[in-house]
Amino acid sequence: MSAHTAPVVLFDVDGTLTDTNYLHTLAWRRA
Repeated sequence: MSAHTAPVVLFDVDGTLTDTNYLHTLAWRRA
């Protein structure tokens, strides 16, 4: 049995894993 690894990108768009509302507000103000 061989082990395979693949790069993974995880998007948390609804705040389930982390609360990013503050960062979204900063991004909108800078735009």
